[in-house]
Amino acid sequence: MNILLLSAVVDTPRPTLSVWPPGSSIYLGESVSLRCSVPWSIRWVWTYRWFKDTPHAALTSNPRHLVHGDSYSIIAVGTADWGSYWCQAEGKGANSTTLLLSDPANLTVSELLSPPLLSVNISSRQHFRGGHFSVQCPLSKSTSTAWRLRQFSQDLGDRTTDFGNDSCSPLEGAPSQQSPNTCIFNSLYSGNSGLYWCESGGRRSNAVNITVS
Repeated sequence: MNILLLSAVVDTPRPTLSVWPPGSSIYLGESVSLRCSVPWSIRWVWTYRWFKDTPHAALTSNPRHLVHGDSYSIIAVGTADWGSYWCQAEGKGANSTTLLLSDPANLTVSELLSPPLLSVNISSRQHFRGGHFSVQCPLSKSTSTAWRLRQFSQDLGDRTTDFGNDSCSPLEGAPSQQSPNTCIFNSLYSGNSGLYWCESGGRRSNAVNITVS
């Protein structure tokens, strides 16, 4: 079998390593996901490896770090999670194997900032299909800076709802009649899994990770 180390070839597309929530500054104690996207349309079987601080230095096992396909999630971020991350995508074809290394994503863990808090009315971040939960963004004193609720999921990507339009339907939720800036999610399924956070006027809340199984 031939092995093509394409990450070392000039002009070869690299995997795109994106950070969710977007940006390099992460709040202490929140959740964050990294996603490795391969810019090739060929139908190879892709697997992924993750590195921190040094390319090809494999990450050590950590119960707060979860790997699912092309995504790497960190739950309850700590100062030890500060650093540079890479992903390596390995594609297997009929007669060859291709290795592609991403550019680094640099994460900075902020201990000084106190983010507006996203409120989740649940005792656990693990839910079962058919259940329900609600998410509330901070209350806004100005209609010109209405909060938006965003979700990033492995299955559905990035989705956004704008409370200025009083709608939760883009996230398959329903607006609460009793609590402002609140989306209620009923009849849960796998698409409700993912990161949730709020944004307004260049600010954002902490992000929380919800899993539906």
